[in-house]
Amino acid sequence: MKQLICILCTISLLPSAAFAISSADLAANPDVVEQKLALVEYAEAYLAAHPQTPTQVLTPEEEIDLIIACEKQNLSDDEKKEILNPVGIFQLDSGNAMPTLARANDADMIYVTLNHPSLYVSAASSGSWYVTMSGEWSIDDPWSRHISGTGNIGGFDRFGVSYAGASSPCPARLDARGWMDDGAAHEKISTSVMGASRQNGVGFEFQDFRGLDNGRFYSVGKRFGCAIAYPAEFAYFSSTILSYYAHTWSDCVMTEFEWIPPSLGGGIHVEFERPSRGFLTYSGAKTTFSMGPPPVPVFVPVGFIVLLSSGLIFLFRKLFIS
Repeated sequence: MKQLICILCTISLLPSAAFAISSADLAANPDVVEQKLALVEYAEAYLAAHPQTPTQVLTPEEEIDLIIACEKQNLSDDEKKEILNPVGIFQLDSGNAMPTLARANDADMIYVTLNHPSLYVSAASSGSWYVTMSGEWSIDDPWSRHISGTGNIGGFDRFGVSYAGASSPCPARLDARGWMDDGAAHEKISTSVMGASRQNGVGFEFQDFRGLDNGRFYSVGKRFGCAIAYPAEFAYFSSTILSYYAHTWSDCVMTEFEWIPPSLGGGIHVEFERPSRGFLTYSGAKTTFSMGPPPVPVFVPVGFIVLLSSGLIFLFRKLFIS
């Protein structure tokens, strides 16, 4: 039986199997337009007081690459400032929001950390804005019990950001990059965004997998994230922004993935085949799931197969030939 899991950004109208964000959560989300405009003003004043050298002037492509590099390292806001401010990039105060932990169980001590989205503005590139999200598994090879060698870890994973309760239309994005790696040298990058109205959010689809390099297994999917670039008009766009992450392993696949229209509350609708080996989580949620035991292979003796085949052939001849 398929399991329905949803994110809703209003009062849930679905059964208890759905994740929901209550109207109280929406009310607690401040309108950040004034904060964005204040950050732009501060950034411009900072650059006026600290003129950039030619080596500090980055192209938009270099800016998004640098922001992604900071996200991958899980730097603190202060550490990001030291790297980004000199090149004209400034982060909107995150309020030290705690990340989501989707834990397997106490025996495994395996969980995924899903960070809240971050917002940045570049005062050096015509006021572009960047929205990022990222997540990371707690150990390097969390799916070793399900895959003895190399291969895909379940079906495709999907992750990104979701907008809900928007006060105005979302500007068209300028660029978008999704990434997935093993925490080291093995990485996948994509600029192919899943089809969706820009008002709903942005998402990426990646196949995570387990590989082998110099005798060491690695898991591409240990870390993941994306960054989306918007024009200066994004400063006037205000909404509830969530990171989301839909994951499968073993023989589980996602059979449905849909964006819920903003008129119905926004968010993500996901259905899994074999839902005990898949989950959806989002920033602000507390999701518990169990990895469960590895699939038990079924071995049938070769002699039994030969005997069965011989019996079927004999029966076929008796019924249809003789």
